[in-house]
Amino acid sequence: MASDVTLELLDREEVMTVECEQDLTMDQLLVTMADICHISPVARGLFAFKQAGRWLPPSHTVSAETGALQLRLRYKMPDWRSRDRASNLKNVDPKAFQYFYSQVRKDFDCGLVCNKKVAGEKDQKWWVPIIQPGARDKREDRLIELNVNMLELVGRNMAIDVMDEVIDKKEVLKNVKSYIPKDLYSGLEKMMLVKMLQANVEGYVDKLLKAYQPTMSSMQIKDEFLKLTEKFFPTYFCESFSAQYDEGGRVLEVRLVVSPPSEDKQVTLTMVSRGEVDKTTTVATIDQICNIAVHDPTSIEISRKNGVPLYFRLMSDSDTTSLLALLCGYYRVAEKWTFSLCTELKFPVLELLLASKVHGPVTRAFAEEKLKKTNFKKGSFLVRQC
Repeated sequence: MASDVTLELLDREEVMTVECEQDLTMDQLLVTMADICHISPVARGLFAFKQAGRWLPPSHTVSAETGALQLRLRYKMPDWRSRDRASNLKNVDPKAFQYFYSQVRKDFDCGLVCNKKVAGEKDQKWWVPIIQPGARDKREDRLIELNVNMLELVGRNMAIDVMDEVIDKKEVLKNVKSYIPKDLYSGLEKMMLVKMLQANVEGYVDKLLKAYQPTMSSMQIKDEFLKLTEKFFPTYFCESFSAQYDEGGRVLEVRLVVSPPSEDKQVTLTMVSRGEVDKTTTVATIDQICNIAVHDPTSIEISRKNGVPLYFRLMSDSDTTSLLALLCGYYRVAEKWTFSLCTELKFPVLELLLASKVHGPVTRAFAEEKLKKTNFKKGSFLVRQC
């Protein structure tokens, strides 16, 4: 029996409705949506569906969901810190790169990339009077640094919109307020930022356009926006989960944090113990995890190549499946595409490929190299998802 599924694609404004069989899984739906977005099979494994703030596991069926599904890039590729080197994702799949920019840009505009908590202040006013002449307040310094970062990011988004002919340059400079993230500033802080941007952004945008407009492409400046976002707000790309850690019979309240890969660092799972002073412990990098067992809907056991197993209890079933999908997905992307760290987490498309004795998506160069090794002997060859 077919049913309509509402999908939010972040590279366009309109919401899409797709008719699907009710037993269709998220893994299978991803194949269809990646094709609609012109995302290649090589980059498709970086994406997943999110609904009402929670990530859906790949084996989840369409019939179980009633709200809109949001297609998002969840598994971030490692990238260069240098802005002179092109993004790995841009080289692998320009369409997936464009989608990722649209995703981060939308989150930035909605205030999800940076908020008061991320900036280091929670439930406090940033702008306070300096009582002692000549003294500097840490909150003032943070606000000044944040404003400088906003100029770099907002200025780039303005230049991108001009280059992509979304809006005229004169109009973009008149609408500075619309480029400021929502709920990040209030009252006097926002007035000061707007005044600072209006005084500096025109010259900054002109400088960017002079440097990048001759290339007739906004791809490089979008690449810079993503790299600067990661530099200024690195926690935006991390995912964290509240959990309890069993330390030899003593139960500790912790947060499990999964950090994406970078130029010189693998995907890392860390544990932050709560206390007067937070203690951060590295549980494992993704290549050190060899198995994750599920003992009940919220209890997991993480086995590593070296060291004793670690036991955690998550706060809900959905948190458990979300963490498992994150770690298993990263392992497939970074280590071995055909292997899942957890037997309880199913990847329907992968199981179909393994049952059919077909490997996953490959690049054209990889396929050609495979065929060359056979010396093109008599026989039939099928290249799938090149």
